[in-house]
Amino acid sequence: MKENLLRNLVEKISGKQSVEVINLLLKKEGVSENILSKRTKMPVNEIRNILYKLSSEGIVFFNKKKDKRKGWFIYFWSLNQEKALLKIESEIIKEIEELKASLEKRKKGRNYFCPICKNEIDEETGLEQEFVCQECNSPYSLVNNDKIIEELNKNIQRKEKNLIEVRKEIEILESKNKRKTKKKKQTKRSIRKKK
Repeated sequence: MKENLLRNLVEKISGKQSVEVINLLLKKEGVSENILSKRTKMPVNEIRNILYKLSSEGIVFFNKKKDKRKGWFIYFWSLNQEKALLKIESEIIKEIEELKASLEKRKKGRNYFCPICKNEIDEETGLEQEFVCQECNSPYSLVNNDKIIEELNKNIQRKEKNLIEVRKEIEILESKNKRKTKKKKQTKRSIRKKK
């Protein structure tokens, strides 16, 4: 799994502290909230909030078992790799679309920036403001779009490479799941035949 992409996604969904939780779930399946709390040194309520946010996105899931001594349920959490990869894929696609839109905008128009405030505006806004910054009254300077266009192209290529890798992982995971399902069906058939 593209762990760095997963960590970025998880951080976007539920904050920096959730990365510690996902790191533990990457290593082991079926981890209880109490163990996650002890290992991350976060309160159980905070762990639950993180897990519920991730669960609502389909990235993690739980199995619950009743504690025979105390009588309440214990939740054991695991990473849902397939849904996590699908979520990562959709995020990458969205980022690529945004980058391409920004690239097209840069190619078509000219941009201006204020050297003092670091504000950047497009040509239409510059005309409206007579190419003078509204905050500090400094004249706007023309932005060299060539470097920005080059950087946008590099980012798009990097994202597309990540997308290809994620899609390969999805295919591998889907084929494993198909084999597991096929094996389960064969096992059920053989059990029925024996009866």
